[in-house]
Amino acid sequence: MKIIGSVTSPYVRKVRIVAVEKRLEYQFVPEDVWSAGTGIGAQNPLGKVPVLLLEDGCVYDSRVIAEYLDSRAPHKGLSPKVTANAPPLKRLRPWPMASAMRPLPWCLSAGFTTRML
Repeated sequence: MKIIGSVTSPYVRKVRIVAVEKRLEYQFVPEDVWSAGTGIGAQNPLGKVPVLLLEDGCVYDSRVIAEYLDSRAPHKGLSPKVTANAPPLKRLRPWPMASAMRPLPWCLSAGFTTRML
């Protein structure tokens, strides 16, 4: 198992902390996503880190990776368990295109910002 990411990314640090807390063995592969020769796009179509490389594929998005690692180890889970009467912890993950296609809030619309200036 390999975790590809930047040393300075808080999302990569979160995933690495989960792996350490769950006592999972992994190899960290530093990747400079800002360089012209980065290969991160081959593993993650969004071009972001972290990426978890597995033998049968890859997982991206730090929340998804953290949940996967948390469920993989037999130790006590890091995230709370959902009970029948508790509010759901998981919501639908916003896809990048879905959030990009939402209309702008009224305060960010062109007419409003023009009047403010």
